[in-house]
Amino acid sequence: MKEPMPTTYSEIADVREWLKMMGWRVPTEPGHGTKARLRDRLRLLQEEVNELKRAVEEQDLVGQADGVVDVTWVALSIAVLLGLPWYETWNEVARSNWAKDPGATARSARDAVKPSGWKKPDLAGVLERAGYRRTAWTIDETDEVEEGRCREF
Repeated sequence: MKEPMPTTYSEIADVREWLKMMGWRVPTEPGHGTKARLRDRLRLLQEEVNELKRAVEEQDLVGQADGVVDVTWVALSIAVLLGLPWYETWNEVARSNWAKDPGATARSARDAVKPSGWKKPDLAGVLERAGYRRTAWTIDETDEVEEGRCREF
């Protein structure tokens, strides 16, 4: 049974509004977060993945449902805090994934295989069109992102 999707619902909008309500600074265009802030978010994401793993091992479907949504919530919060243009980013990755073929790989008997001529997602192009310029975040003539220019959220 396919579940109908409400036409006005958006998980990313939910997360964005929740972050604002919680007092986080939500950017309007793509940019770098500080390593410390991103590490905090990654620790939380790993904690949620670990809870999902436990629920899988225990065959706990309620825990699995909670874990999948919690992992998604935290991942979406990272996307929001980085100011990613979500729909454009999603659509570019989806385009690339839909271009893959079903098949077996060393990773899995049921996997997605990149056919000849497959093109990876052009996320640099998506970010540039959304206003991201790496040089605004880097040290002079190097390509290294300067931590002092990064967002604290």
